[in-house]
Amino acid sequence: MEKLYRNQNKQQDSQNTSACPKGIYFPNTDLSVWLRTCNKEVERPIPGQITFGKIPPWLSGSLIRNGPGGVDAYGPGTCRHLFDGPGLLHKYHIENGKVSYSSRFIRGKSFRRNMAAKRLVLSEFGTFATPDPCQTIFSRIAAVFLNPLESTLTDTANISIHPFGDEVYSLAETPFAHRINLENLETLSTIDVHNELGLIHHTSHPHICGNKAYNIGQKLGLWLGPHYVIAEMDCSESKSNTTPKTGTKTTPDNGGARERKDGEMLNKTNDNNNKGAAGSSSSSSANKSRTGGGEQAGSWSPWSSAKSWQPSHPDGPSAFAICTLPINQLCGEKPIASCLRYYPEEDTLFHVISRHPTKSGGNKGRRVFRAPSFFFLHTINGFEMRDGDSDDTFIIVDICCYDDPAMIDCMYVDALKNAHANPDYAKMFRGRPKRFLLKFSDHEKAPHGTHPLAESEMIVNIGCETPRINYELFDGKPYNYFYAISSDVDADNPGMLIKVDVLKKTFDTWMESNAYPSEPIFVPRPNSQREDDGVVLSTLLYGGENTCGPNRTSLLILNAQTWDAMAKIDMFCETAIPKCLHGWFFPDSDMISAGNYSSAESYREGFASRRTSSLSLRSGRY
Repeated sequence: MEKLYRNQNKQQDSQNTSACPKGIYFPNTDLSVWLRTCNKEVERPIPGQITFGKIPPWLSGSLIRNGPGGVDAYGPGTCRHLFDGPGLLHKYHIENGKVSYSSRFIRGKSFRRNMAAKRLVLSEFGTFATPDPCQTIFSRIAAVFLNPLESTLTDTANISIHPFGDEVYSLAETPFAHRINLENLETLSTIDVHNELGLIHHTSHPHICGNKAYNIGQKLGLWLGPHYVIAEMDCSESKSNTTPKTGTKTTPDNGGARERKDGEMLNKTNDNNNKGAAGSSSSSSANKSRTGGGEQAGSWSPWSSAKSWQPSHPDGPSAFAICTLPINQLCGEKPIASCLRYYPEEDTLFHVISRHPTKSGGNKGRRVFRAPSFFFLHTINGFEMRDGDSDDTFIIVDICCYDDPAMIDCMYVDALKNAHANPDYAKMFRGRPKRFLLKFSDHEKAPHGTHPLAESEMIVNIGCETPRINYELFDGKPYNYFYAISSDVDADNPGMLIKVDVLKKTFDTWMESNAYPSEPIFVPRPNSQREDDGVVLSTLLYGGENTCGPNRTSLLILNAQTWDAMAKIDMFCETAIPKCLHGWFFPDSDMISAGNYSSAESYREGFASRRTSSLSLRSGRY
């Protein structure tokens, strides 16, 4: 049996400095696990074999994971980037001390068209669509202006899966969401979020807070231009009593902002403040509009034509903290990945927006902090605190940071294939978790028109990605631990699962030879009393020279407190199993309720009953 071991590391340095054979770098890393393609779905669940330990008797439910189904799913060489593959759902079902595995592709419009054509009909993140040889230049131009968004934009949702009330949806960053049947992983329906909210994209990581869900998307307005929208969705209302919120009114003395019946305003409008103020977010403006029965508000920020990369946003009890990066999207006939331009000389900005603008004086409740430029894919957590001695309020934001977006280039197919010959590959992928401190007193003391510098420090000196916390109890609250996978490809053991103590700034690791884990998901033990009282679930793929490696997957159960393995269950499939990205654990009680519906009404109605606020991006760079 493979060696399973845990390592407590307090030296906070994971870089491998051992010598490599000439021309071969990172010999301990098998990056081919990212290049596998699923050639056959596993519709009939495959029973697993317990090879280590025992499954806790209280653990029952399904771990559903989402990720690209393979770079060759539509044919050899059709996808240039890892993110271009079709969404593939993996289900690890736990019941009565046993585990089974099944998988199915997410059958959206793009998947069906691409599979039929054996090529990319619509452009994906890193690959431009193959032109239809039968289509004339005039019909191509007409298609851009005359066809609906769903005919010109991919609906591939290969990043995450989330519950919305009693329904479950797979997401990416395009404005589409696919409803999934958790029993058999069937794609039930597709929601066009652009039609519902007018969004041209949204993040793949909404925040689920009880019966509320929050997400950020981007809109294009005639007067505002591109601006971000914070959407609040109520997932608790039944289909019989959910109606779009109405009854707003426009008053002449608030600059055109719409006011709710209860008098709560999300923001105020002063459009004259920003005439010609491109590149300065010290001048603040907002504009509310009605779209499908909901409310929207906005305020300027410097990166307007930018697609500021923010897959997730931490939020405190009275404010949203949004991190925008100095990236512009300069689109032509190129895939999205080729359109992003990074400005390392510009600052990264943290926008703190009050949830209750009337209580904080409208736009006076909006604060902007700056930090030296960095790039990120995932936030860890964020929360608000008050200093009892000084009565100062501050927000703490923890993020897995990179110096620049070079790691996106690391995920091109050619880059992955040639990584072992590239001495700079590990440096491009080098990231560290950092903590940022946003002090409200610093903002009040800052000269007018300037933004105070956010204090920052490294949490631990090890690369962490796909971080997760005890989400149900500690999202948006002070916390102690987060769990992650290693992003250091040059580590002695690159396939590590990491538990980080953010207070002590130490970490524990778990690893197995030639095993590559997925995002660790915390599941609390019933009636748990501690933050880490429960288990962490991760799935394993295998590299190395083992011929069964590509077809083998395992479910790993770790004791979250001791960071020791409790059980490992192996499954073998007829096809290779690609590496996934994100997932969610659904206890059996949730499985039962989520399997009883076949429509997409609750997702639509959740949007219809939303309250939204938006952050508009305006820049002098075009």
